[in-house]
Amino acid sequence: MRNKVVITKTKDCNWLSNEKYGELKWKLLIDSTTKMTSDISVGLVKIKPHNGLALHRHSPKELYIIKKGEGLLLKPDKNESLKAGDVVFIPENAPHAARNTGKTSLLIYWIFPKDSWEDVKYNFIS
Repeated sequence: MRNKVVITKTKDCNWLSNEKYGELKWKLLIDSTTKMTSDISVGLVKIKPHNGLALHRHSPKELYIIKKGEGLLLKPDKNESLKAGDVVFIPENAPHAARNTGKTSLLIYWIFPKDSWEDVKYNFIS
């Protein structure tokens, strides 16, 4: 089953949330918990204006692909602006956060080299 091509219609996926992550909402697009896939987890996070994902790190590397909106990638050494079309590589255990600085929702695709997003352990930094 895992050697088949999988297509996900983003509009057909439900928005998920958890108070642990504040005001964020996300969709699991390609993930072993929702599809018969392995070795990669892809999702879409929605960050409302003036909100963000707190500074954190995790062991797998990650890619961000900015779909819509404007924001900041927060890093300990320097913040970087984000806008639609940008692609960000985040090495293993690199501290990072994302904040929406625009007037509309910031939409970011994430990609992890893991079977499931649930396999990623977020370590939040105070």
